[in-house]
Amino acid sequence: MRSVLILSFVALFLTPVFAFRATSSGPNWDETLILADPDDPYYPLAEEVAQQEGLPIAHTLDEALARAPAFLLWIVSPGHLSDEVLVAFGLALRDRPSAVSAGILSGATLDDARDLWLRATQVKGERFVAVNAANPSGHIEPQIRVYGDGQPQAEPLTKDNLLQHLQQADYLTITGHGGQSGLWPAEGAKLRAADLPALPPVVVATGSCNTFRPWVDDSIALAFPRQGAAAYVGFAYSPNEGYLIGEFDGLPFRYTWPEFPIGHVVQVQNHGTLQGFAHLPYYHLLGDPRIALQDQPPYQVVDDQVSGNSRTLTYSDAPAGLIPVRIPGGAPYSFVQVPGVGAAWERDAFYNARLQMV
Repeated sequence: MRSVLILSFVALFLTPVFAFRATSSGPNWDETLILADPDDPYYPLAEEVAQQEGLPIAHTLDEALARAPAFLLWIVSPGHLSDEVLVAFGLALRDRPSAVSAGILSGATLDDARDLWLRATQVKGERFVAVNAANPSGHIEPQIRVYGDGQPQAEPLTKDNLLQHLQQADYLTITGHGGQSGLWPAEGAKLRAADLPALPPVVVATGSCNTFRPWVDDSIALAFPRQGAAAYVGFAYSPNEGYLIGEFDGLPFRYTWPEFPIGHVVQVQNHGTLQGFAHLPYYHLLGDPRIALQDQPPYQVVDDQVSGNSRTLTYSDAPAGLIPVRIPGGAPYSFVQVPGVGAAWERDAFYNARLQMV
């Protein structure tokens, strides 16, 4: 008989969407592990990070995954990345029995990669911006939506507005067309690598085609950290629109917190792409997977009851939007249900836009 986990929310909020991560720890886990090739010119950064944080270094992907880390910091120069390398990495992550939150620490120079690592502690979580291209099938109009105190404010999607908000946002998402050297969410709003101004430690996530290709000339992915961004998330190849939970205005990283950081959300997103269209995970994070935009979880635990094979958790104060829920000791439960939202099984074949579990 399968075990059931029921999550109840006692709160007033609209259109709740949930990302769920059941977790358990084992005695052999290394919470964070560095992956780096001694022959890579960026290996000195791996040694620096290892010394500063007291972390072990694995020299091969097989060695790293065998140690089952919760977080993997892959320190690698662009010249050591390629289609072949990234595909092998994605297949290895896909075939694991448990998920690993991986972040690639790289840059156009070694100093860029070092700065990217250091910026993880500078991220804030107050000003959020969703930039959406027109999507007729999703009834999405081209616009910029700015979230802060009060109701979100809508603005026209222009290049000037986009550049302005990149310089002001703590976290910004972009949907629309893209390529290895640029993003173009709207006519007249094409953003090339050379167009990026100096940026704050903003977290940028995109749902565009082929933007995560750090080994190419004029890589838009590398341009963001070069100009000051703290993280960039994008697809190495073309995605199928609509298979990212919280896409368009859910701001998937908004309520991340230290026990459910952005690397875990990327895991959840990749799980959805595998259910929807992808043969392997190719939605990747350039930056530290341990980044969180909030200090505390976005809810309060009210009750936790176990009855037979079922466990029921009740929460309050949940806000609107995508809510990352972490259940310590929840890994034995293969089925989760949120009343009024939906249910998910860990072996579900089909994508669920309202509830994902990893």
